Amino acid sequence: MALIFTGKNLKLYNNETDGQFQIRYWDNDGKRKRNRVPKDSDPIAFAKKMDDILGQTKTLTVAERAMDEMMERYKDLMRSHVENYRNNSKHGKQLAESTFDKNRSYIDQHIIPYFGSDNIAHITPKNILRWQDWLQDRVKSGTANSVLGVLNRAMGWFVLEEYIPVNPCAEIENLPTHTVDQGYTPTSAEVAQLLDEAHHRNFSDDPVTQATFGDERDLKTWMWHHLLLRLCAETGCRISEALALEWSKVRGDTIIISQSAVNARVGKTKTDYSNRIVPIGATLSALFKEYRFLVGTHHKFVFLNSKGNHFRGTCVDRQVLQPAIKRAGLKSFGWNGLRRAYITHLLDKNMSERHVQKLCGHAPGSKMTRAVYDKVKEKDVLTAA
Repeated sequence: MALIFTGKNLKLYNNETDGQFQIRYWDNDGKRKRNRVPKDSDPIAFAKKMDDILGQTKTLTVAERAMDEMMERYKDLMRSHVENYRNNSKHGKQLAESTFDKNRSYIDQHIIPYFGSDNIAHITPKNILRWQDWLQDRVKSGTANSVLGVLNRAMGWFVLEEYIPVNPCAEIENLPTHTVDQGYTPTSAEVAQLLDEAHHRNFSDDPVTQATFGDERDLKTWMWHHLLLRLCAETGCRISEALALEWSKVRGDTIIISQSAVNARVGKTKTDYSNRIVPIGATLSALFKEYRFLVGTHHKFVFLNSKGNHFRGTCVDRQVLQPAIKRAGLKSFGWNGLRRAYITHLLDKNMSERHVQKLCGHAPGSKMTRAVYDKVKEKDVLTAA
């Protein structure tokens, strides 16, 4: 073995027989350690980087620096941020539970399966690029970029904790993404048709009628389906905000939006600007009162399933919105379609953008409000042509 480089904490050797490079050093227990230099790494650069790491950590125990083990530490960090979120702590970072769940799934499904127990100190930007290529074959570009963001933040934390000297993700660019179609936006007439079809006055408990139309819902179910649809259509609220609405926030001719339910968990709204007071019409106000009389006053939240738990957005899309659209004979759209229809309707009435932003929970000056409107109008023009 030929000595190639001598650092403060290690030495680099080259085996002239097989061309392999090797670093040698002493760990904290006084044991001599040997590690091969990865084939795709520059030996001198690798040795210098490892020398810096040894100077910081005084050890290079592979098991303690394995990606899967380090990611467990990062999950623990995120859990502490979730606790801060739950307690609304004034100090320290906060992380919503739904965001934690998403980040954890990214780690478990897309980071650990590729890197496994690889030493994080050996991961280079080239390794990240290869992983990015691998990831692109598995998920859409937008998701791949989100996963890269999680890994980037984790590696950044490892740097701060002095587990590694540099973040290998720092110079990696996001993958190009295609413009996502926002989906169909119903017209005001179509929204009116949807609500008319969903109205609980159409309810019938006659078995023959129910069998004829294939609709065996009871009155209570009819009513809360109608209420949820009308609430989203007439206030433009997000479905997550509707599912987190408490009875105490329904105040006659207004509702107070101050929280949201994501993945059946109630937490803060999407942004601070999402907290707002929204006026409601006489029909919706009366519907709230009628439904409250039917279900009683023992529940805190307006919309709960038969077990008293919160709904997921995907659940009410499947159980409520899509069947209602089908019964009304309309083109399919999502809950966001009702929100876009609400924004478009207000702007069509020449309401100021600032007022619309306040009603729908957009930040003042947000480009999103006008972008929604312009996109819908562009489709109208293309359809007319």
